[in-house]
Amino acid sequence: MAAISPDVLNTLHRQLLIAVLTRRPLPGQASPMFFPDLELLFEQDEKIVSRENLAGDVGADVPAVCLSAEEVDARAKARGQLAFLKFRPAEALDDRVRLTLELHMGFDNTPPLPLGAVTATFAKVPAAGWQVVEPPAALGY
Repeated sequence: MAAISPDVLNTLHRQLLIAVLTRRPLPGQASPMFFPDLELLFEQDEKIVSRENLAGDVGADVPAVCLSAEEVDARAKARGQLAFLKFRPAEALDDRVRLTLELHMGFDNTPPLPLGAVTATFAKVPAAGWQVVEPPAALGY
């Protein structure tokens, strides 16, 4: 796979965000994934996702507020701290796409601190669409 189309990447971003934010299994998986420190995000009134590295609008069915990096930083400064999700750049691996979604904590006076992440590898499965083809990996920092 030479490049990931923006439409495909947007679909995969949405699938991963919906699974994480609703605690449901990813397509192709039987159970929800473990995500280190995710409770810090759920303790907030709003679930924040940074637009950095997002392929496009994630849609109204994603239960989160998408903000620019500057808006995330401003909210963290105003509140003292703010948990938010942020994608790393997607990786194209032959016929697969690997996404890494990180949880960060932003503060009022220091750069954001990465707390944990999940990595999911998707492949296009005939008659089923994009599915996670390996168990998602949880990463602690």
